[in-house]
Amino acid sequence: MKPPDLKPAVYLKLSAEFPRGFIGVENLEAFLSEAVDAILKESAIDAAPGVDVTICGDDKIRLINREHRGIDKPTDVLSFPQQTAEDLNEIGTDSISILGDLVISVETISRQASERGLDFAARFIECLIHGVLHLLTYDHEVDEDREVMERLEDQLYPKITDIADKYMSTD
Repeated sequence: MKPPDLKPAVYLKLSAEFPRGFIGVENLEAFLSEAVDAILKESAIDAAPGVDVTICGDDKIRLINREHRGIDKPTDVLSFPQQTAEDLNEIGTDSISILGDLVISVETISRQASERGLDFAARFIECLIHGVLHLLTYDHEVDEDREVMERLEDQLYPKITDIADKYMSTD
């Protein structure tokens, strides 16, 4: 069992600028760590594995999407779990040091937010939750799995929004 003050380590690589009014760079790692921790707790994961998070633009995520998925276009978030569902179930999460990698495009998220009538923060939070759940091996290819994942996303959204509010930039 992890000590209550131990948060997941977030290894942040930032190669794109966030829109004004979102979490400032100085608070981004703390927000991500607290958000990932909340997602893990909601998913009954009692450990603090690290997550590599790359925040980038469309050009970079397009290259990664093409290389790993054969899809030559930008996307909002890509998840690369380092564990299988069997690993998580068999060895438990206490011995897992890295959960996986997330790649998030701020350009795609900005565009999607505008198209959907959302602000950037709301869409970013949706994508963060979605990506971390994929790292935890949740999927949405089958209707039954999609329902489970969507239910978790809906449960997590207000919690992660509350966390983001603590870190939100005022400029």
